[in-house]
Amino acid sequence: MTVAAALTRMVGLGDRVSFRHGSAVALPFDDASFDVVWTEHAQMNVADKRTFYREVARVLRPGGRLVFNDIFQGPTGPPHFPVPWAEDPSISFLAAPHDVRAALPLLGLRVLEWEDTSSRAAAWFAGVVSRLHRVGPSLVGVHLLMGSTARTKIEHMHRNLEEQRIVVVQATAQRT
Repeated sequence: MTVAAALTRMVGLGDRVSFRHGSAVALPFDDASFDVVWTEHAQMNVADKRTFYREVARVLRPGGRLVFNDIFQGPTGPPHFPVPWAEDPSISFLAAPHDVRAALPLLGLRVLEWEDTSSRAAAWFAGVVSRLHRVGPSLVGVHLLMGSTARTKIEHMHRNLEEQRIVVVQATAQRT
C-alpha cells in the first residue's frame, strides 16, 4: 500500500479516493473522464506546457473545469534557487502567465477566472519567514518534505515574490 493510500484510509476516505501514477503529459485516463481537474503548484516542473494543458483538456468532459493555483515566471528575472519545487534551474520550467493564459483557449480551455494572488502569497511567506527567524522550525513541518534546504527555499519564495521574480495565479478554465 502506498503512503497516500494509507493516509487516506487513516482519515476515513479509503473507500472514496483512489490514486494513479502517471505522467502529466500522458495522463492515464480516458478522454472526457472528469468534471474537474485541479492542480496545485504543478506545472512549474513540466517543461512541455502545451502538452500538459492539452492532456488536461482531453480528460475533461465538455463543460468540465480546470482549476489551478500555480507559480509562474515574474517580469523581473529568474528566481533565486533553491525553491520548494527545484533545488536548481534544471527542473524548473516557469512560464510567463500571459503565455499560458493565451495558450489555454487554443487548447480548448476558455478562461473563466484569472487572479494574480502574488501579494497574498508574499504576505503569507513573510509571516512564515518571520516565524522561522523567531521560533525556528517545528518538529513536524514542510522541512520533512523539502529536506535540509527547506528554510532557504521558504526565504527564497518570499524574496522571489517580493522581487516579482515569480507570480502566483489562481484560475479557472472551462473545456469548450
